[in-house]
Amino acid sequence: MSKRTSVTEPVSKPKKKELEQLVVDFLTTNKDKQFNYKQISAALNIRGEDGRRVLIKALDRLRDYDVLLETSRGRYRLNNRGLILEGRFERRSNGKNFFVPDDDANVIYIPERNSKHAMNGDRVRVQLLAKRKRADTEGAVWKCRNILLSW
Repeated sequence: MSKRTSVTEPVSKPKKKELEQLVVDFLTTNKDKQFNYKQISAALNIRGEDGRRVLIKALDRLRDYDVLLETSRGRYRLNNRGLILEGRFERRSNGKNFFVPDDDANVIYIPERNSKHAMNGDRVRVQLLAKRKRADTEGAVWKCRNILLSW
C-alpha cells in the first residue's frame, strides 16, 4: 500500500497593513485578555511560516507605535492607557516640569515623580493622566530621548 501524501494549498502571504488592522480589531474585541503570536495567528487563521513571520513583524511594529503593549515577553494586549503625545520637556527654575506638545497646544504639568529623569529640552512622549477636580492636566513621561540622540 502506498503512503498517502497530503496536498497542501499554496498559502497567500497576508499584507502588512491588512494584518495590522485585523490584529487591532481582534484585540479590541478582547480588551481584557493578552495573547501570544500563536494564539493571534490561530484566531486570524494565519498559516505557514511566512504568514507567522509577517504577523510577528506586524506585532512588533504596532508595539513600537504604542498601539499594543507587550505585557511580558511575547504576550500582547491593546494599549488602553490613554492619549500619548510627543513634544518637548521643560524644567523651569521654580522646580516645576512641563510638557510642550509639537502642535503648540496647552502645556501639561509633569510631576517630578513622573518625569523619568528627563532633562530640559529632551524630546519625550507623554501619556495624559486622568484629570482631577480643580487641578491642571497632568501627564507622565512615557519615553524620553536627548535631542542629540535618535529614537
